[in-house]
Amino acid sequence: MVSSSTELPSFSYDPLLEPKGIRLLLVNPGLEDEPLRGKMLHTSIDDCRPYHALSYAWEGDVRCKEMEVNSMSLPVTASIVHQEAIRGNR
Repeated sequence: MVSSSTELPSFSYDPLLEPKGIRLLLVNPGLEDEPLRGKMLHTSIDDCRPYHALSYAWEGDVRCKEMEVNSMSLPVTASIVHQEAIRGNR
């Protein structure tokens, strides 16, 4: 959910450049009812910061919500926007 009236560019994934590369989504702090915003980081599974894993299928469901990631608009499903795991841990 992007709260800005200005349209953001569409998010595009940069390729993972190392064999053990992963993407971590850092969700910005905020109140439960505020739009989700965050930053996508690339790191190695062998050398990454502590994180909480969340199971989420990016394929399939209709993406009817948006999340601001790296100052770009990332379409997501409604289920991820409302997940307590994300909202409760920011």
